[in-house]
Amino acid sequence: MNSHQPRPSAQASVDVRGDLADYEEIVQIVEHLPLLVREKRRRMRLSLRDVEQLSGVGYSTLSRFERGETVQASALVALLRWVGGLAIPPARDGHATDDS
Repeated sequence: MNSHQPRPSAQASVDVRGDLADYEEIVQIVEHLPLLVREKRRRMRLSLRDVEQLSGVGYSTLSRFERGETVQASALVALLRWVGGLAIPPARDGHATDDS
């Protein structure tokens, strides 16, 4: 019995244009996420403290993010989930990010 992995078929193809379009869409979402977070928060009449509880992202991180400052990837993911209405698994420490 041969233990080597099978080689990919010469007919296997990758849809590079489709993949690039997906990445382009992701970049657009991430670039506009601070505005989307602020708009959703205001539309729902929520304070930063409310969003902190709902998203698991710390207050100061939220504040910095809405001003367009860089945040940790974990905060970005949690805010993407919150904006998209996706379920947010609880972090071990109760926050998606460290506010230190």
